[in-house]
Amino acid sequence: MELDINSVISKTTINYALKRNIDLDLVESGPSGELTTIWFTEIEKDGEPACEPFIMYLVNGDGSFSFYGNVYLPNEIKEELPAYIPDEKKLREMIGFLNSEIMKRK
Repeated sequence: MELDINSVISKTTINYALKRNIDLDLVESGPSGELTTIWFTEIEKDGEPACEPFIMYLVNGDGSFSFYGNVYLPNEIKEELPAYIPDEKKLREMIGFLNSEIMKRK
């Protein structure tokens, strides 16, 4: 089943992330695809998303998000990420934080 990110995340948040070189993608996860996760992937200099996400958050049924996994963020950044994000406003704050931390390391 094709997932539509616009059914979960507003265009405002998607554009906010893109302006900060972060691509958001909805992905079915879990053994039988019963979970929906958002993958956060850095956009490379060529404009394409990197080959794997740096973090993933679970999409909860009430519009909130829960930390699901870290692929390659350094521990000092991962430890600052919230385990639970109640809404899109806080999600955008977290995206801004990620962008500033990633830019510091370049």
